[in-house]
Parts: sequence; C-alpha cells; structure tokens
Amino acid sequence: MYRYIVFTFTALMGFLSANSSEQLHDFPKTLTTLTLVQENEQFKEIPSVANRALEYLKQTKKPGSTRFIFMRHGQSEANVTKSVPARSEIIDLTEEGVVQAQKRGAELLANAVQIDAAFSSPSLRSCKTVGLVLAGQGTLLEPLPDERLHERWYGSLEGATATVYAPVIQKEKEDLARMKTFAEKIHYKAQPDMESLPEVYFRNLSFIREVGGTHRGETILVGSHNAVMKTLFMVDSSCRGYDVGYRDFYIANCALFVIEMDENGALSLVATEGLQFRSN
Repeated sequence: MYRYIVFTFTALMGFLSANSSEQLHDFPKTLTTLTLVQENEQFKEIPSVANRALEYLKQTKKPGSTRFIFMRHGQSEANVTKSVPARSEIIDLTEEGVVQAQKRGAELLANAVQIDAAFSSPSLRSCKTVGLVLAGQGTLLEPLPDERLHERWYGSLEGATATVYAPVIQKEKEDLARMKTFAEKIHYKAQPDMESLPEVYFRNLSFIREVGGTHRGETILVGSHNAVMKTLFMVDSSCRGYDVGYRDFYIANCALFVIEMDENGALSLVATEGLQFRSN
C-alpha cells in the first residue's frame, strides 16, 4: 500500500516560502515518509503519470479554472550531440524536432484544444517549438518570451560537451544514491555554481502565479525545458507521497504537462504525456 498526501503545489509553496533556507531543507519531514519509486509499476501509479495529457485535455475546464500546458521543446541540435545547451538562445531544432512539434500541434488540434495565450523560454528551441504548434492551429498568437521559463543554469558547465559532462553525471548518480531523503536530493547540485532545483521551481511558480492571475479561465501554452519539467514533476509527486529521483525518469521531446489552477488559486499537475521511468 502506498502512502498518499492531500497536498497541492499551493500548500507546499506556502510552507517553503514561510521558512528559511535551512528549514526548507527539511520540508519533506513535515509530510510523511515518502515511497521511494524504484520500479516502473510504482511510477505508473503516480496520478499525473496515470492520467494521459492528450486524453485529459479533451475534458472541459471547470468554471473559473485556468489550464497551463507545459511542453518541452522538440529535439534540438544539442540533444543529438548530448551537450549542455542550458541557457543558450541560439541552439536550433533539428529536422526531427520540427516534425515532433508539428505532430504535437496536430494532436492538440485534433483534440479541439484551443490555446488562448502562449509563452516560452527565450531559447530558440523552445520559442520555435511553440511557434510551430500555434501555426498548426491557424492562430495569430505568438509566444511571449519570459526569462523565468529558461532552462536550469548550469554555471561553469554551460555549453559543456558530452565528454566533459559524462563524469559529472556519473558523480551525480553516485552522490544521489547515498542520499536518504527527498530534501537532500532536491537540493543537490553537482557543481556549486549550478542553479538549485528549488530555485528552478520557484521562478516557474512565480510565472504560473502571475500569468494565472492575468489570464484567469484561459488555456495557456508554455514552452519549457527538461530540468524545469522534471522539477515540477518531482515536487508535485512528493506532495502525493512519492520520492522520484532526478535521474530516474526521462522526459521526451515535446512531452506535455497539464497544470490546473482552480478558482481559489490551488495548483495541481494533473496529467502528463511523454514520461518514462528509467530501469537502469
């Protein structure tokens, strides 16, 4: 039997915001013992994984609710070379990435998903992905760039090649394997000058709060990145009683997250598309 917690993004944000950084480190202790996700069957039981985004989006929004559709960019040139593009604003999509974005746009259109507003990370790979989706819908909307949606800042590893980054990933895996609590894992940084995952979380939450207030009741498409979406998923899953490691799951190009904000401002990641548990 797995433990579930009745918590939302809102409740967690309130706790984190009200505490110092030292207290922030201990926040999972205020919830309960989390279930460490080690198998694919456990992963598939997480509510946001069990609910497929494309099916969920067929549902009509509840009155007063605001719907965010976070979408990772299509395959980029850096994805092929396995380098660290991070904040680069000039890394483009590959031909495959263009096709992926167009296909996702067609799927949203087929499910009658109407986009009311669109935002994106300033990175070319993200803006272009959102632009291709919007073009497929025949809308005049264009994605508005927002700095808060940038990929995680990797510090001295920005732009690192696959060869340079490989030992960093190995060290990260070894370090995380020794950690016992979600709090330790969520605050871990492989390099001191990297952005922490809570920092990634809070700047994106700031965006959601602000845009949710100005676009209340609308459906908002958001161009996003791997580390950003992983962080949102990990935090939401911890609120539901699951400890999911950063390196334990994969987010595909053009993956989708559906985040609902109700009329009272409560947030919940309700459905996903393109997540896969790593068994190795």
